[in-house]
Amino acid sequence: MLEARARELMDKSGPRVFSRIPRASLAGLIGTIVAIAPGQQVSSPQDKKPNSLGPLSFRAHKVAVPPQIDGVIGPEEWANASTASKFIDRQHQPEQGKTTFYLQYDDKYVYFGAVIAESHRPKATATGTNVPFGIDDIFVLQLDTFGEGRVEGFNFCSINGRGATSFRKAGGSSQKREWRGSFEGAANIAGDGWAVEARVPWSILRIPKSGIRNLRFNFARTDSVTENPYWYYLAKDTENVSGAVWEGVNVPPVQTQNLWKFLPSVSAIAGDGKSQFRPSLDMRGFLNDKYEFSGVLFPDFSLVSRAATPLGFSHFEILEPETRPLFEEGSGYFDGAQSIFVTQRIRRFDFGGRFYGSPTPSMRIGVNSTIAFDGETTLAASLAGNQGPNRSYTLGFASLKSLTQPSNDAVSGTYYSTSGAWNFGAAGALTSDQEAQVGTQLSLSSNYYYGGFSARAYGEQIDGSFMPRLGYVSETGVRSVGGATSYSFSALKKWLTSAYISVSHGHTWTTGGRLAHESTGAFGAIDIKKAMSLGLDASSGSFGGTKETRLGFFLSFPNSNAPWSVSLNNSVSKFGDLDTDLRSLNLSYTDPGSRWAVSGGITQYTAEEVFIQRYLSLAYKLGPYDNLSLSMLNDQGQTNFAIQYARHNNKGIEYWFSFGDPSAAKFKPTIIARIAFPIK
Repeated sequence: MLEARARELMDKSGPRVFSRIPRASLAGLIGTIVAIAPGQQVSSPQDKKPNSLGPLSFRAHKVAVPPQIDGVIGPEEWANASTASKFIDRQHQPEQGKTTFYLQYDDKYVYFGAVIAESHRPKATATGTNVPFGIDDIFVLQLDTFGEGRVEGFNFCSINGRGATSFRKAGGSSQKREWRGSFEGAANIAGDGWAVEARVPWSILRIPKSGIRNLRFNFARTDSVTENPYWYYLAKDTENVSGAVWEGVNVPPVQTQNLWKFLPSVSAIAGDGKSQFRPSLDMRGFLNDKYEFSGVLFPDFSLVSRAATPLGFSHFEILEPETRPLFEEGSGYFDGAQSIFVTQRIRRFDFGGRFYGSPTPSMRIGVNSTIAFDGETTLAASLAGNQGPNRSYTLGFASLKSLTQPSNDAVSGTYYSTSGAWNFGAAGALTSDQEAQVGTQLSLSSNYYYGGFSARAYGEQIDGSFMPRLGYVSETGVRSVGGATSYSFSALKKWLTSAYISVSHGHTWTTGGRLAHESTGAFGAIDIKKAMSLGLDASSGSFGGTKETRLGFFLSFPNSNAPWSVSLNNSVSKFGDLDTDLRSLNLSYTDPGSRWAVSGGITQYTAEEVFIQRYLSLAYKLGPYDNLSLSMLNDQGQTNFAIQYARHNNKGIEYWFSFGDPSAAKFKPTIIARIAFPIK
């Protein structure tokens, strides 16, 4: 989906995010970007030294008379707006066509518009507010109200050629429209392109204290004909902030819209000769202009589909995907505790709450707490901050108190520093467990980036008594060293979009000095324009003194925005005398009008036994907010399916009906009805 691609590619346009796994960077992602600011001559960043706020700056303009949102860019309405063209693609080449953006504000709204001149009409099928776009062409404003230029700090405001809109709030947000917020947009399609206008209420944004501020922004669009996304701005490999600077915005004193929201719901479930009612209460509020709270009392996950157990051979635990809505709230504010806290460890709770926000523009705080009335409580806290553009740190805390398992506390911290193409990091964690006593985890890493080349080296020690019961650690009682190098390049030939290759090696010993496991691996992948993506990986090593090898490949086609897609994966491995074979086939189709979609697949894993999973999903869009769906999962001989109707993501009352329990492992005749009604 182009919307997902635009969101993913915003991450590419943002600064490098340094973690224990380095992100490969494509060669030459940024070219010369020409800024056209009101009252200034056209200039290039190479012609004048960038100021400390970033390579591009625009003087913000506050309008006295707001523009009419009708999809027509009136010269007088946007006469003094921040404006520029010169959009670029992944390879920093000029876009096909020409995009010109406009940006201005007043005390109530941020206004943006664009004129996209091209030789074809945009693909535009979606209508409504906060709707999925499918494979539509979209234009996106990315706005960082705190001006830090970090990827997680940008709000996404997307609009298509029919004026349909979608809003994604910085830091993660609910799918409920009243909670997520919405904005007004309009569009106009002509023979030589299209135009959009929109206004975004300040009240749906998390904004700093009122007064003169420097914000950051970016614009992007997708094109289903050229099958390329385009941006106004792309960060260089050595840049740790993203977005053009919007200078001198007089941020108004705004009370966040709908300060508190309550969403009570009731589910009625009948099946297996029994019936029950499940009341639930979701709540969300803004404590002030810096902090939000999301919570749920008596959570109801009866309509959350069960995730299939991952198939395949692994020496370590594999976590299932998190699908519970509460833990999507404020997801960008919990980076500091990720080594000692994963939400999948919370199996049950009767009350859960998340508190998150930014006490300063360079700091993010998140607190997660759950209570089960049978005696189990969890608490996790995260603090992440930046010391200028080149240094960052995190602190984390997690605590488990339970009547059924040992109590546990954990703390963690990281520190990263960047100097040019080099990045250095240190991380540590300590646990105090009622059973395992005190344990520690320490690691050091170094990364180097130059163009498409990257290299990484690391060392780590984990005590045998290290036990983060709310977190994830693959193994304990070990020392590890290793490294990896990779190279990526783009558009070498007309038929080649990009290519990537990496080589890695790692050694792990027990703390007693015995070799635990070692591995050498290689991975390569290429994207062939409009045809396919394919890759190959291989590794060889040993685990616990037993030799193991692995060979795998993947293939997906077409490599385009076609309505259908096919992907194939196969990997074979040998661990001692055990031979394994994992194969999967996945297919999907979305009709050109984006009214219905179907996807299905099969996965087969062969070891000493044969395990098979099959799934099928059908969805039909009855209206902007009304959907009919069927889901089926056959997992190792047990089959479950559900047929559901939902009116969701609209303003006002929402309701769901389901024949079959989507959260069950095996089908039993069950009827589930749920109604939710918001209270301001």
